[in-house]
Amino acid sequence: MGIESRVATGDVSMFVVESQTSPNDRRSLLRLQNLVATGWPGYAYLEVGSHVGGSIFPHLVDRRCGRIVSIDPRPAAQPDERGVLFPYNDNSAERMLRILERAAGAGSTAKLEVFTTTTASVRPTEAGPGVRLALIDAEHTNRAAFADFASVLRLVEEEAVIAFPTPTF
Repeated sequence: MGIESRVATGDVSMFVVESQTSPNDRRSLLRLQNLVATGWPGYAYLEVGSHVGGSIFPHLVDRRCGRIVSIDPRPAAQPDERGVLFPYNDNSAERMLRILERAAGAGSTAKLEVFTTTTASVRPTEAGPGVRLALIDAEHTNRAAFADFASVLRLVEEEAVIAFPTPTF
């Protein structure tokens, strides 16, 4: 079965890179990816809070995705609305790129642009045109999620989907 078919059928085994998303989140993300890829071939995908790239991977291997933008300030730990401080060891863009290249093949990250900063610091011209799908999965506090959403609104096309994963309480 090809990549497009696997995306269309919600095949969660596509998530070969570690991801903190649940199986239900993964199915939902693949449905959104298929919807956007069908409606806007060549779309750009934007992700806030990429960690090691688990939810980037399906877009990386889908030829219908023309460009990927990763925005992550890459903190060593971050607060969470659930009252826990979550550590992120070796949380570097270089590590994410190595993991993605290992999983998808040499040169596969050419369509990925990485910003090691906050969403508020990225200008629309830097994010580029055609962003039709965004996932906000960074700091899971109400204040941070809202701030990321407000910033991402500046970076996506007028017709775009902005998604959030479901935190487990």
